Amino acid sequence: MQNDLPSPIDDAHPATPLAVPPQQITRTTRFWGRFLGCLGVFMLIGVILTGISGAIAFNLYRQPPVTSDSTQSFAVGNTPHLVVNGSAGNVRFIAGAGNTVTVQTHKMARALTHDAAVKLLNDIHISITQTGDTIMITDTAHDTWQFFGFSQREVDFTITLPAQSAIDATLSAGNLSVTGVTGQVNIQESAGNVQLQDVTLTGASQVHESAGNITINGQLATGTTLDLENSAGDITFDGALATHNTLSVHESAGDVRLTLPQATSAHLDARVSAGSIHINGWPISITSNGASASASGNTQQADSVPANTITVENSAGDIIINAA
Repeated sequence: MQNDLPSPIDDAHPATPLAVPPQQITRTTRFWGRFLGCLGVFMLIGVILTGISGAIAFNLYRQPPVTSDSTQSFAVGNTPHLVVNGSAGNVRFIAGAGNTVTVQTHKMARALTHDAAVKLLNDIHISITQTGDTIMITDTAHDTWQFFGFSQREVDFTITLPAQSAIDATLSAGNLSVTGVTGQVNIQESAGNVQLQDVTLTGASQVHESAGNITINGQLATGTTLDLENSAGDITFDGALATHNTLSVHESAGDVRLTLPQATSAHLDARVSAGSIHINGWPISITSNGASASASGNTQQADSVPANTITVENSAGDIIINAA
């Protein structure tokens, strides 16, 4: 009679595993060999190109720049309006005496050869026009570094203007500063730092920054609203409020630091999504909830209707508010 039961396993003679066909091993080996070979070639090419680019950029840095300077002056009334559209370079506004606006322009270009740098410099066109008390300044140096062209160009402006002036400035790359000016400001900065020193801001003023720090030292005139916005960088305000002021601060990634006189009358609303809030000198409570925090209250408990409003919102970073 035939036994259909499975045979017991013979420990002395284990079953032989299925062998992988030699053809499959050969194909797999060839595939990975070619893949790793190509990867190595691409990596080598990348290293070589990086070395060549670095050497050329270093040589460019060693080349002396070609520069050109000019100065223009304009007679204006008591409260002129300056409009600046700068693409690459630094802009400085400095309060002066009298009813004159003076624009000092410094153009710079750098390339692998002197002739190429001269051509780049000549391609930078500056437009300065006056319409009544409005001075408009525009340059066409579209980018400070043209990496693949191995060249650099920029335009710096130093603008001396009456102490009472309005400023509208848009800058793509570079630092912007305002010193000693009283007036409304509207500043749009893409990449660089913005510094306002000894200023008195009026009207509906605003400073919007995409990548860089905003630093303001000064005060707000009665009825002024100030909107500060930054995508990546710190915001620092060290100054004083008058009455009927609204200070709004919106930060995406960075710290916010506000320093105001102890006697400041304001209602404060502050909140942070990922960070902490520190308030020193005023009895305003802080509520923490995991990574987020919020604070709301009046700086002066005796004020039933505070004279000003402060709103601070931060997505990622700390909020530090100090009474000086």
